[in-house]
Amino acid sequence: MCCKKPNSQMTKQFFFNPQIEEQIKNIRRDLHLNMNGKVSESMENSGLKYKLIYGTQIPELRKIAKNYTPNVQLAECLWKMNIRETMILATMLFPLEDFGETMAENWVNDLATNEMAEFLSMNILSKKPFAIKKVNTWLDADNKILQYLACNLMLHIADQTAEDEKFAVVKKMICKLVSNQNKELNHQFLHAINTLGMCSLPFAQRVQTEMKNAKVADEILRDFGNMMNFYYE
Repeated sequence: MCCKKPNSQMTKQFFFNPQIEEQIKNIRRDLHLNMNGKVSESMENSGLKYKLIYGTQIPELRKIAKNYTPNVQLAECLWKMNIRETMILATMLFPLEDFGETMAENWVNDLATNEMAEFLSMNILSKKPFAIKKVNTWLDADNKILQYLACNLMLHIADQTAEDEKFAVVKKMICKLVSNQNKELNHQFLHAINTLGMCSLPFAQRVQTEMKNAKVADEILRDFGNMMNFYYE
């Protein structure tokens, strides 16, 4: 149930000082006050993997985050608690200037849901200069969540990525789409390919040619062609 209290001894080890401990206590109180049992139950029934789910909505989480100054120790504590809402808050409260590649690798290894991959991508990773490098690394990972993360991250940084780099990523996604057997992941690959492919007509034509060369399904090619006609004719 959403009101189940985690073992305090398990979370206590992450508190580095009394101030952090007090902030965590206050955040837990605010989450309890804003918890939504129906949302929590629905998320749990859908298979989301967290130690605890309060069901607190994102607008309320943003309000809570505004009460605190971004802090590395606080964010690390919140992330390690493995509670849905504290992990989301961690992505809001980690100082961007202190979040390096090593930290990125450590945090993505803790990912257990596509949902949290989206928050990490949107709130932190998309704002880091190493984002495109990590997209390529995680696309090649033998881990479905990391591949999902790579697709999501690429969508966030598309406007700030050079065309050739973007095409290299799309080409890799097309190869994954053809060879992968996971329907959910293929849906994400296709969504990313279609979205990225429409940045310009010349780019869309390059993507279409690559899809033909990779022998993607006729239905997918037809749908992509229809999108091109809609956007550029």
